[in-house]
Amino acid sequence: QRRIRLTTGYGGFWHEGEWIGDMQKQSVEYCSGLVDGRWNLAARYSRQLSDGYRENSWYDGWSYYFSLSRLDPRVTSTLTLYGGPMRMHLAYYGVYPEQLRENRRYNSQTYDNETDNFNQPHYQFHNTFRLSENIMLYNTLYHIHGRGYYENYKENREAAEYYLEQDDTVEIRRDLVRQKWVVKNQWGINPRLEIKHSGGTASIGGSFYYFDSEHWGQVVWAENITSSIDPRHRYYEYFGKKIYLSLYAVEDYRLAERLQLMANLQFRHQTYDFDQTTLGAFAGQQYDLDWTFLSPRVGLTYGLTDKLSLLASYSLSFRTPTDAEIYDADDPSKVPTLDVKSERVHDFELGAGYADPQQSYSVNLYWMDFRNEIIPAGGINDDWVEITINAERSIHTGIEVAAARRFGADFKLSGNFAYSYNRIKKMEVGESVFDNPDDWGWLEYNTYDYSDKIIPHFPEYIGNLIGEYSPGSLRLAYRARFIGLQHVENENQRELAIDPYFISSVSASFVVGDVLRLGNLILSVRLDNIFDREYYASGVGVGRFRDRNDGYAPAYIPAAGRSIFSTLSLELR
Repeated sequence: QRRIRLTTGYGGFWHEGEWIGDMQKQSVEYCSGLVDGRWNLAARYSRQLSDGYRENSWYDGWSYYFSLSRLDPRVTSTLTLYGGPMRMHLAYYGVYPEQLRENRRYNSQTYDNETDNFNQPHYQFHNTFRLSENIMLYNTLYHIHGRGYYENYKENREAAEYYLEQDDTVEIRRDLVRQKWVVKNQWGINPRLEIKHSGGTASIGGSFYYFDSEHWGQVVWAENITSSIDPRHRYYEYFGKKIYLSLYAVEDYRLAERLQLMANLQFRHQTYDFDQTTLGAFAGQQYDLDWTFLSPRVGLTYGLTDKLSLLASYSLSFRTPTDAEIYDADDPSKVPTLDVKSERVHDFELGAGYADPQQSYSVNLYWMDFRNEIIPAGGINDDWVEITINAERSIHTGIEVAAARRFGADFKLSGNFAYSYNRIKKMEVGESVFDNPDDWGWLEYNTYDYSDKIIPHFPEYIGNLIGEYSPGSLRLAYRARFIGLQHVENENQRELAIDPYFISSVSASFVVGDVLRLGNLILSVRLDNIFDREYYASGVGVGRFRDRNDGYAPAYIPAAGRSIFSTLSLELR
């Protein structure tokens, strides 16, 4: 339908009873409806500003969306462009407990221009072609272009690491400002042929893309030697190329009146080419990797009645390691970990569901048996990214339940709950112990067995409860979330874990109706973390030997306290 919507919003955060930061958002949205029976235009522009909850965590961004479609009797084509240029002050370093006790909003990244600056527009062309009454051909072609950098102030850094000064007899250290840049492009196509037949529907399709990227680091200022630095002085540079090919076939087939089969077979091949320039402290690493996977999936659904059904499924899936898990390419002390393995998981699921117009209930049991799951090894790199390792075997199993029920015409209650068991079944890690980590005074080599330990970052349970009351033009909602204990390191030290927490929010919206004959005015407000609970969004075990062999030093990301956001929308006629 034709629509024009203008929206403005304002809100902010509280901390210890004081207002500490603003949030703003404005947007304009347009949809043409169907023009001349075949054209449709849609567009949206929005602007977002936030002071952030943590100190020095502001955000400044805008986003856009544009879509043009042509609808013909047998062919539909859509051209889409969207993106979101942004600039934000960095706040991704964790906070140590002693710092949190003094200032919960503490952010060690205090340099004024410690920012992330990024833009990644997406260009897409979607086409649907009806070849016959029972055969449809779908195609998506796309291009993604990303460009940006983040900037950091670094204290007392070895000059040779940044290709600034080299002295074989004296170690030279400097304070400096660095930028880490990336420019990347991805081109791809996703075709799919769908055929309806007497027993069900068959689909044959695939995905292909080519990806290339250039990464480099540059020093834009250094203590005492600024005049001799080229404005684009590079101290590392590398190039990455990836080719991805996936082919699949899916069959949804009715075996009997109440028995449905879903069978899927996917072939996937990936290649990764890495080429690092020999520059300063960087040796110029080069390597090529490729992976080939065959993933079957099969599922059965049996309808006991029109409202009650049972389901069972099995799938075999794989995940390749990320670039950073293979090689921390902007650290000259690292070498590629070419023996890191891809993950493999056998997933077995069994469930049941019931649904009618007034209520729905479901339960699902799952068993995921992993080989070579990539999990935290203990410790972080210079950018606060966790160092990872393959666990020889691990298990994720649990139960998921969900329910929803409508009480009369105006009130609905819904919720879900998941309990999970996430365990390392077999993994040993060897680490060297140093008398003083700063001068590499080696003492011994220890091996740690983490078998039967809980995998970090997996809460034991997650629960959500939602109540909605909608009489006429008014809508009220209450949301509650329960999150269980989360360990941040593999030894499962209870005193370092993130405690269970409970948070809730309320929201309200009201449609005022026609205002000055312009259109509908909608008012809404949302209050998050209404009880102002203090909890951690995440955490890491920084490293066993950070403090002279005294064990892990945990660091946490504090979540925001109470916050509010209100919006005013006008839908023009």
